[in-house]
Amino acid sequence: MNSVRSTIWASALLASATIPAMADEPAPSRPPIDKCAWEKLSDKTVGLAAWTQRCDFGFRQIHFEFAGKALAIKYSDGGAADPLVEVFDIKP
Repeated sequence: MNSVRSTIWASALLASATIPAMADEPAPSRPPIDKCAWEKLSDKTVGLAAWTQRCDFGFRQIHFEFAGKALAIKYSDGGAADPLVEVFDIKP
């Protein structure tokens, strides 16, 4: 179970792109892991775009969503989404 969670976390962190030029990449650089599919998430108000994987392992579904100013991971058998990548405003 921890290996699945680690793989998903690593995929999200490697796939996230905070630079607008990176967000325009046409597709991920590698195929999705088994039982997963790539999907592009972006939110202009947060200022983040990322290629994430939506997974269905039968007993558990995993997807990513925006929660506040963060990209978060959501487990079907868990509670609230867990923030992975947070975006902070730059103050002068």
